[in-house]
Amino acid sequence: KQWYQRRVAITAGERCNNELTEKEKSNLDYFQKISAKNADLQLEVNSSKMECEGMRRQTESLSSERGDFKKKYLEIKQKHSAHVDESTLLISQLKAKIDELEVSKSHLENELEDLKNDAAVLKRKHQSDNKDLIRQIEQFRKQFEKKEKSTNCDSALIPLL
Repeated sequence: KQWYQRRVAITAGERCNNELTEKEKSNLDYFQKISAKNADLQLEVNSSKMECEGMRRQTESLSSERGDFKKKYLEIKQKHSAHVDESTLLISQLKAKIDELEVSKSHLENELEDLKNDAAVLKRKHQSDNKDLIRQIEQFRKQFEKKEKSTNCDSALIPLL
């Protein structure tokens, strides 16, 4: 009986040992799977860290570029604003000059019209004076011819006396 009990105990121990061995194998398989999964996850984490670091560097680079572009934009905007101000000033100066020239043109046109009128008046006066002089010359010529005839008549009479 003892032997049988021992045998039962040994069998139970062997079964227990077998169960433990199976559990150990199962645990080892599970541990290997977990270790493999852990290694995969670690690789993924490391890859993600590297990707994140790359993105961080790219973000820093882009931020730096953005700062440079913003600085250039502000410089260009300031130059543009200065050009607009200068152009506006030049435009207002040109408008003032145009207004001044238009006033001068108007005065000159009025003066030209006055001079044309004066020239027309002087021309008519000159024509009138010329007619008057021609009339006077004609009168003097007639008077001279009359006197000359009367002098010729007198001279013709003088030899008869």
